[in-house]
Amino acid sequence: MTTASEQARHVDFDIMARHFAGISGNSSFGAPEEAAMLLVAPGKALVMAQTAAVAGAHFFQDDSAATTACKALRISITALAAKGATPTGFALSLGLHNGWNEAWVAEFAKALSSDCRDFAVRLVGTESFGSPGGTVVSITAWGEIDRKDFKSCIGAVAGDRLFVTGTLGDAALGLKVRQGDKDYYRLKGAASLLSNYLKPRPPISFAPMIARFASASMDSRDGFFADVEKMAVASRVSFEVDGRRLPFSAAAREAFGISGAMRLALTGGDDHQILFTVPESNLSAFRAASGGHKVEISEIGLAVDGPAKVAVRHLAGLDLSGNRVNYSISAGEENQ
Repeated sequence: MTTASEQARHVDFDIMARHFAGISGNSSFGAPEEAAMLLVAPGKALVMAQTAAVAGAHFFQDDSAATTACKALRISITALAAKGATPTGFALSLGLHNGWNEAWVAEFAKALSSDCRDFAVRLVGTESFGSPGGTVVSITAWGEIDRKDFKSCIGAVAGDRLFVTGTLGDAALGLKVRQGDKDYYRLKGAASLLSNYLKPRPPISFAPMIARFASASMDSRDGFFADVEKMAVASRVSFEVDGRRLPFSAAAREAFGISGAMRLALTGGDDHQILFTVPESNLSAFRAASGGHKVEISEIGLAVDGPAKVAVRHLAGLDLSGNRVNYSISAGEENQ
């Protein structure tokens, strides 16, 4: 009898080459191998991000192979864009659940290839293994950047403005749709919320703007409030956030009629957008340069001196009991 591990070993030499060779570039000699040579130009730095998507934690075991592939790759390359780096390549480690078949691998590879074209990245290394506990997709992605342009989450100072790309909460609300929650499933915007959960929309094209203008930046993935607090702690500042400026989609706003939906949108995670600060000295130039950019951005707050707290105005009545985030919420002054 052939075990799942023995089946997976055969994928490396046969099925993996058949379906993934067309995604690879010259750096892997025409087929994705287990190791590859990468060259970095003088004055450039190689930024790398390691992420893993696990069935039962990041996606459902019965999600399609296509959405599984897209979600795993997009999570990884968003982390690079948040550092100001434009993704260029990645290596894939694929853990195959018991009962996998070649049709699943083919669908996975086809979706991955499409995303590679859309985001201008290439696959340069692959590995597979048996994963009886559920499918696992691990990706190591990288991109080049000028050394001086790398942005971390520790650079914010008092006076910097706080921004976020995209919209907040769609994926967390979309998970409710995926789970079949009848209150969410019946929403007019249910399909849009579900799409954001299954296939994140990473603002990869915004990476050069982060490199050029941001003082601090990070991938927003663990819930808006938790991520703002992480930046506050790392940069040793506090943030004042204006709740009226938080960007929500029409589908999310529709969902806010459901008890607890706004709390979920702000704490649920899986946004995979970029949270960043811009110093006052760069603000005018940033606004001018970003005015025509296709990525939606919202100015939502201000960094101030203080002990790493998040103060949110104009969200009075929002119940965040049980949340560990060091925050305060108030109605605010309407004439501010």
